[in-house]
Amino acid sequence: MTKKEFEDKLADDFDAFAHKTIVPYCTIGWRSGKYSDSLKSKHPSLNVYNGPGVLLWAFHGAPFTCNGEETTVVHTFSSNFAVLPSTHTASSLPWWKALFVSVKSLVWVGSE
Repeated sequence: MTKKEFEDKLADDFDAFAHKTIVPYCTIGWRSGKYSDSLKSKHPSLNVYNGPGVLLWAFHGAPFTCNGEETTVVHTFSSNFAVLPSTHTASSLPWWKALFVSVKSLVWVGSE
């Protein structure tokens, strides 16, 4: 889900995230790290960890899903960051249409 979707849901039903692990992520982990720190400051009771970044995720062979199906297309911040293993392809979609990783019991939040 996007950062905005997450923040809207958090504002509507904070308790829905009480027992979830929240993992913001971005291309390399810098923007998501800043957002993770912000979330921890605002909501110390949330279980927040910075995601490893989609580049590291791809190089470790971890799966990506889009609409519930596995994919090898990965959205990166820009073409300058499209350094992926040969098994993956960089997406040229804008961030708001990009693929978002989903893992059961985790809430993945794409940073802007």
